[in-house]
Amino acid sequence: MGLLATDRLTTTATTPNPQASPSSPPSAAAVAGRLWRVLDPPPFLLAGACLFLVAAAVAELAVPALTSATIEAATSGPGKVAAITGLFGRKASAAAAASAAASASAEAALRTAVTRLACVAFMYGSCAAARGGLFTLLNTQLVHNLRTQLFGALVAAPSDFFDSGDAAGAATRLGADCAAVARCLSTNLNVAARNLLAVVGGAAYLCAASQEAATACAGVGAVLAAVAVLYGAYSRAAARAYQDRLADAGGVAEQALGRASTVRALGGEGAEAARYGHALNRLRRVANRQAAAYFAVIAANASAYNLAKAVALAAAGGAALRGGLSAPALTAVLLYVDATASALLSLCDQFGAVMEALGAAERVVAYLDAPPAPQLARTGVAPPGRHILSVVLENVSYTYPSRPGVQALAGVSLRLDAGRRVALVGGSGSGKSTLVQLVLRLRDPDGGRVMVGGMDATAIDAAWLRGRVALVEQEPRLFADTVAANIAYGLEVVSEGESRGGAAASSTAAASSTIPPPRTTRAAIIAAAVAANAHAFISALPSGYDTPVTDRLLSGGQRQRIALARALVRDPDLLVLDEATAALDAESEAAVQAGLDAAAAARPRCTLIIAHRLSTVRTADEIVVMEAGRVAERGTHAGLLATPGSAYAALVARQAGAGGLGGVVDLAPHESRRGTGEGGEDGGASPSSSSSSSPLPEEGPDAMMDGAGGRESGEGGLAPSGPLDTQRER
Repeated sequence: MGLLATDRLTTTATTPNPQASPSSPPSAAAVAGRLWRVLDPPPFLLAGACLFLVAAAVAELAVPALTSATIEAATSGPGKVAAITGLFGRKASAAAAASAAASASAEAALRTAVTRLACVAFMYGSCAAARGGLFTLLNTQLVHNLRTQLFGALVAAPSDFFDSGDAAGAATRLGADCAAVARCLSTNLNVAARNLLAVVGGAAYLCAASQEAATACAGVGAVLAAVAVLYGAYSRAAARAYQDRLADAGGVAEQALGRASTVRALGGEGAEAARYGHALNRLRRVANRQAAAYFAVIAANASAYNLAKAVALAAAGGAALRGGLSAPALTAVLLYVDATASALLSLCDQFGAVMEALGAAERVVAYLDAPPAPQLARTGVAPPGRHILSVVLENVSYTYPSRPGVQALAGVSLRLDAGRRVALVGGSGSGKSTLVQLVLRLRDPDGGRVMVGGMDATAIDAAWLRGRVALVEQEPRLFADTVAANIAYGLEVVSEGESRGGAAASSTAAASSTIPPPRTTRAAIIAAAVAANAHAFISALPSGYDTPVTDRLLSGGQRQRIALARALVRDPDLLVLDEATAALDAESEAAVQAGLDAAAAARPRCTLIIAHRLSTVRTADEIVVMEAGRVAERGTHAGLLATPGSAYAALVARQAGAGGLGGVVDLAPHESRRGTGEGGEDGGASPSSSSSSSPLPEEGPDAMMDGAGGRESGEGGLAPSGPLDTQRER
């Protein structure tokens, strides 16, 4: 138990908030009640399952009595015939007639007893089958509801949850923990309820037939119950530790397999195997303790079970010798003792299994009851005009819960207006990414406030806000779906007619203060791909826009262009570009930039840019330089370069080196991503695709100093014959 407690303490320390283990686990009744609310069984289905459960239990309880009656009918025939023959003596004809009548009567009684037993057995089988089927349907509903609600809770968890721990361990809960709870309802509770009714019915019969046998069974039953309660408490704690260890092992496997290219490139197969083996060893230690406890319980239960039968036989046999029980009654008592003891033993076993399931469900219940991220609140409120015309950060501060001693942002003020482009530059850890998360309301500031369209961001409907903003990350990820579905992710694809109808619906919704769902069309998807310079390579794919893709089937540059199309198709009021063209060559970057400029010219929108390429930053309306979570300076490219002692000028000069500003400039090379990503340039699926290792030609004055992001040298990926992106490294 001490070692188990150590495992639990370790699990508590590594479990991310707010799903961290509570200081004291909830009661079994509380966990069971929460699972019952998740099940939400249909009344007719639950009533039917209970009805057939009781009917099957009653039929099962009648079997020992009918078996005793059948034995009595089978053994009483010869004795009756002999008695009748002796009574009539030499009157052969009368004796023969009496013997024939007695035999016929005994055979009729036996047939009647056997028929009754067969009917009850058939009734029991039918009711048990119906009971099992209905409980299976209830179990199916529980698993469906549990996994649906658990997935919803995980998706809605605060950002801190994903920051402080790998979500792979939490994803394991969807499988292992939910499966354990499912077994509880379909098997454990079902069998336990049946055996409980059998114990109650058998005890009632024994109390009426033989007080001595009932008392003997009650004494042994108390021992079994005490062992079951102790083992149940241990099983619950052990199951909780086991599921935690299983989740840890699943997280290790998910990390290693999800980063297979990195593991292979760095020769980490042995290290990952050792790490997974260490996780499995911790899992095995918990399982070994469970096995030792189960061994002791089985030994105690088996001994108590046979002891109950022996004690009851001695008590009932003594009563029969004293004339208190007839032979048929003694037979029935012994059969009921065996049935009751067997049911009690099974009930004790199922009690331990139910406690194990409740222990496995504790962490699931903790996830279910954890509050969702406040950034997902549906308030039904949108800014006036239902467009974002400005985003203002007023003296905001933020500290990550996982790093309470380090302030990521301190007193930052920033303004984004429609039609203006603001660029963020600065070194690693300067607060750029945190500021972007506050702008997008992925997090809320600890101090200050974020105003969106003149309203506090916390008061704006989350769904509306998500539909009006778009983010293009440096390392975009694709979903295992078609190209069109990836571009339209988060939007409802409708026909042109429905889209026009949706515009009218939006006006009506605006008047009624409801938030219409964001929509798009097939034509808009293609137009966004054209603007992102992605239409050509998408059209070359086997099924065009309907080609299924994943991260590993497209190059880094292709993924980034699809991410750009994903942002443009939303026609956002707020566009955030985080190294959006880092994986493109100069020609592709120019084409994409032209598309972005055209999108910006179509209507004013707020644009926030994080970039290290001077070509991307220099044209911004305002450049904000971040240092240590604060705004160091702000201004235009020319103005900052002309300012004596400017931090921006120092960044440019430091990276220009001997070549000056006419050379290659990366404003933050230490943040540039090198090497091939998961499913990036070395992950193409085309047989003719390859990564070039030869020196690349110079890209021009605005190329990255250390080749961050890679260079788009062809359409690659699933295209019939194009090479994959290539990268160069210093």
